[in-house]
Amino acid sequence: MQNQLLLLPVLFPVFASALIFLLSGKLLKVSKGLSMAVTVLNSLFILLLVAFPPENPLTFLDLSGELKVSLNLSFSLDGPGRFFSALIALLWPFALLYAFGYMSKDGKQPVFYFFYTLSYGMTCGVAFSGNLLTLYAFYEMLTLCTIPLVMHGYTRAHRHAAVKYAVYSLGGAAFGFMGTMFLLYETGSTEFVLGGLLGGDASPLVQSMFLVCFFGFGVKSAIFPLSGWLPTASVAPTPVTALLHAVAVVKSGAFALIRIVYFCFGAQTLRGTVAAQIAMGFALFTVVYGSAKALQSGHFKRRLAWSTVANLSYIVSALLLCTSAGLYAALFHMLAHALTKMCSFLCAGAFLHQTGKERLEDLYGIGRRMPVTFTCFFLSSLSLVGVPPFIGFFSKWRILLAAMGDVGVWGYLLLGALLVSALLTAMYTLTVCIRAFFPAKGKDLFEKSDIREADIRMLLPICLFALLTLVCGIFSQPLFSLISSL
Repeated sequence: MQNQLLLLPVLFPVFASALIFLLSGKLLKVSKGLSMAVTVLNSLFILLLVAFPPENPLTFLDLSGELKVSLNLSFSLDGPGRFFSALIALLWPFALLYAFGYMSKDGKQPVFYFFYTLSYGMTCGVAFSGNLLTLYAFYEMLTLCTIPLVMHGYTRAHRHAAVKYAVYSLGGAAFGFMGTMFLLYETGSTEFVLGGLLGGDASPLVQSMFLVCFFGFGVKSAIFPLSGWLPTASVAPTPVTALLHAVAVVKSGAFALIRIVYFCFGAQTLRGTVAAQIAMGFALFTVVYGSAKALQSGHFKRRLAWSTVANLSYIVSALLLCTSAGLYAALFHMLAHALTKMCSFLCAGAFLHQTGKERLEDLYGIGRRMPVTFTCFFLSSLSLVGVPPFIGFFSKWRILLAAMGDVGVWGYLLLGALLVSALLTAMYTLTVCIRAFFPAKGKDLFEKSDIREADIRMLLPICLFALLTLVCGIFSQPLFSLISSL
């Protein structure tokens, strides 16, 4: 009976989202209140399951007998699943609170909150998946749920972004499906087994199918050359981009790759293979490429989007070390990046919401009118660069320690990529702060402006995430120990 509770965090937001959509018009306040109630209750229930996970998985739609393979939908909560679901549960309610302020004047709020809540259920489905087939199903349903969110606004730019996101994601889905079917054919199962399903088989066919799977699921992790959709999608409302870049979509991509490497193909099977080296090469290139593109971009949110491209490949590079240290470092950087990028994106959104502007040349002097917002952005920038005692420093340090642990030349290449990226990150984040707080004489664009800080519903999550980047950095050791013990 206890294992049936694993379905509740997935189904509760799904059914509630339909009710939220129906409560439109004069009942908009009720709709928003229901959305927050569902989100908070679901988060609390997830945290309860994380603390007391059911011992047995929940399996249904089992076709194993008819097809003589292990083909079913399965839900369970192992270590990585508990980590990812806890991350979702902790961040989603505050992102929704921010959305209440940001979307307050939007005329299509019921549609927005419908898909926002529905996406919560689909992301939980990814986190709770007990096998690759289940993960694949929810992975693609998450794509379908977030396409309307990217398109929200319904301008030509929004439609273009949504189409590009759909083409990339559904194209990657085809490759992901090929990899899933290969594992099912070769092993008769898609269950998640630490160490993999292939029993050490690293034949050329296995390595080729790993790369197919890697790039298929790697679309949502924005691996080069499949990263172009992510900066384009930054045109979406900031509550959407914050979730795209910090929690739901891109972290689902990184989480799926962890499952592929450690629980399907097997880290020891892949370690040292040509396929793993090719994947690592693309990941390291993406680290530097994303950072360089961020520095080049003159659009505030798009600059942060390219930063996400680079930081996702920090995570991917760490997990491709194919060691336990690399796995834990990848999980820790998932947390660090989620907190940091939530803060920075919410700050950028507050600037856009209050001024209607979105380019870097429009930032001069805004820090004097929105000091809390841009002080928080400065703190998130320090974390993103990797300055102690912020959590970004300690997560990158864990990646470097993993890289130096008996992995040969690829460890040194990873070290070099991280150092180059850190320099570029300092340039593309701190220059934003300089423009905001220290405009050149005569360049203060807001000297006579009456612009003020955003709504408290937007400001509270911004301050909270800025504080967490510092607090979690100070307590990084017990936090990392907790993650390692899951």
